[in-house]
Amino acid sequence: KKVSLAAATVAADSAFAAWQSASCANGEPPSIAFSDLGPIVCGRHEYNASQGNANVIVFRDETWPYTSSTNALALTTITFNVDTGEIYDADMELNGTADLTTDAAAPRYDLQSIMTHEQGHFLGLGHTTVSGSVMIASYSSGQVRSLSADDRAGVCALYPVGYLDAG
Repeated sequence: KKVSLAAATVAADSAFAAWQSASCANGEPPSIAFSDLGPIVCGRHEYNASQGNANVIVFRDETWPYTSSTNALALTTITFNVDTGEIYDADMELNGTADLTTDAAAPRYDLQSIMTHEQGHFLGLGHTTVSGSVMIASYSSGQVRSLSADDRAGVCALYPVGYLDAG
């Protein structure tokens, strides 16, 4: 059984909220904001340097095109400036052929945990070796939906409190 669009939207919104409400300096959140622009027709991840782009989340329900075990559940592709690190585009692909679930009690792959991890990449974070972190390199059964101190330190370093206000 596939995850419904409504359930996937709740999982995505909850995962983005975890990053947006991380506690940084003086308990304030990082300088990030997200907008859900609704479903899209395009199912490709791509970046076009001469036109506007959308950061998309795509479910690959028919076939999963990636064979590496390091991206068996999801893959986030980032296009960025190699000199400044500025992210131009981030597209997330989720393996809809895997046994994804939004049921907290089900012993399958927890979609919200996977999305929270991939959204960390979406923001520019890499993997960590800190046990219990959302950004740990491999998925283990169970849920890791809440950000660890290591996850919060990463997002707060990349998007410091007040950065958007100063820009």
